Amino acid sequence: MSDRAQAQINTRAIEIASATEARQSAHEDLSNRREELAATSRAELKLDMQRGFDKVEGMIAALADKVHARISDEKDARHRLVITIGGAFIALLLAVSGFLFLKLMSWARAMIDPAELRGHVIRPTLEHIGLYSPAAANLLLATVLAESVVAGRQHLVQQGGPALGIYQIEPATHRDVWDNFLSYRPDLGDLVRELVSGKKSDEARPGPLELIWNLAYATAIARLVYYRRRPPLPPADDLPGLGAYWKRFYNTAAGKGTIEGFLQKVEPFSELFTGGADV
Repeated sequence: MSDRAQAQINTRAIEIASATEARQSAHEDLSNRREELAATSRAELKLDMQRGFDKVEGMIAALADKVHARISDEKDARHRLVITIGGAFIALLLAVSGFLFLKLMSWARAMIDPAELRGHVIRPTLEHIGLYSPAAANLLLATVLAESVVAGRQHLVQQGGPALGIYQIEPATHRDVWDNFLSYRPDLGDLVRELVSGKKSDEARPGPLELIWNLAYATAIARLVYYRRRPPLPPADDLPGLGAYWKRFYNTAAGKGTIEGFLQKVEPFSELFTGGADV
């Protein structure tokens, strides 16, 4: 083989080797590129997945916040409802309690109107038996306030004692008025008997229970308790004088009452006893 042919063969072999090397290099570059692309794709995929996870997590968190807010709102609503109902119940309870308290206080302070008692019971009764005077009417009104009104309540029977009616007259005193006073004054006795509801005029002595339910009859007997003593009455507007008269001739020295206690009960109604007040 000639040298030229050998040279051509060598040159061709070198070109082939160079081309092979170039192909290998290109193949390696392609592999590397593929790996880079794959790595990039994996990174981007991972990033995209992370972003997706983050987005889903955000949506879940937002949903949870909304649910929590709604639950809180519902709780608040329930709380507001409970508070509203509770407040209404408390208000109703207070209103009912207030009403009952006022009602109890009105019951606790239930008593006959003093002016009406004097104008519609005491005066007509005293006029009927011929023993009326402004001083006598005021004395009996003050007697009612001193005897039967306790802590604002009017008692028809004595608390822990035998006395009866608004004047708190004991049955023994009632019997004594009839047996030792009216029995000797038949005309006056007949006038008193006329005040007894449903009783015969010839009955010797009405029962003491009339003192409880018959205000006119009780008024007449109370007036006679004073009248049989005969001392002149004090002026109608002299409360201390009326108190002293009550203590001496009605409550008596044996009674527990005092002039100070009398005035304490009567003075709140002093306008009824002054200025010539006479209904």
